[in-house]
This record gives sequence, structure tokens and C-alpha cells, in this order.
Amino acid sequence: MFEGAIAAALTAVQLAHPNLDIGSYPYFRPMPVRGGVALVAKGTDAEDVARAADEIEALLIEAGGVAVRGEPITD
Repeated sequence: MFEGAIAAALTAVQLAHPNLDIGSYPYFRPMPVRGGVALVAKGTDAEDVARAADEIEALLIEAGGVAVRGEPITD
């Protein structure tokens, strides 16, 4: 899934969660040739972050992509 395919939907998630930082980090790997985007939602309200992550996962699936969740950062 490339960033441009989800930009509008990702903007909607950011607007719905103004206290979070939502980032998108495109990547490209030459062997095998493929690219995609890593998405990050971070903030101080764990419930808000979880809701945003659920929305991001849903928009990826709706757009035909595959969502792979990473590990939460803990102190």
C-alpha cells in the first residue's frame, strides 16, 4: 500500500484525533521489489492511540491493503 492511496483517509484519522501525532513513513525495498508505508500513531492517551490504530487498520483493509501492527512502546 502506497502513501498516496490512503492520504485522504489518514488525514481524516488525524483530524479525529487532534492530540495524537500520526505519521506515515514510505519505504522501498529493491529485493524483492516492493514498497509500502509504515504508519505510526503516538500520544499520551493510550485509549485514544488504540482507537486511532483501529481506524488506521480499518482504512488499510478497506483500501485493499494488509495491516501489520507493531509492538507498543513501553517504559
